[in-house]
Amino acid sequence: MGVSLESVAVQPAQLRMKGLAYSNGNAGGLEQINAFIINLESLPAVPRESAVVQKAQAGDGNSITFSLQIGIDPSVKSTVKQLRDLGADGLAARFEFLQKQGLPL
Repeated sequence: MGVSLESVAVQPAQLRMKGLAYSNGNAGGLEQINAFIINLESLPAVPRESAVVQKAQAGDGNSITFSLQIGIDPSVKSTVKQLRDLGADGLAARFEFLQKQGLPL
């Protein structure tokens, strides 16, 4: 995908992202942003239509700077298996350790 993130701010029920989208041979920058939003909204913790483009501005040549606001359902919790399936082995190990210690997650 032709999107790179410059910053991500995490809040309990919301994410804010800023980044760049690049045109490539198949899709322009706006198409890349829309594809990124569709992928975000396919995640269980992201309610439908909760990802909103706050700003999109043409950059130099083939790039667009953008900022997004994404709603998160805080009741959705990741499992160790989901984290491992995503390749987040370190996070999965910490999650598993905290569970064994009896801490609520």
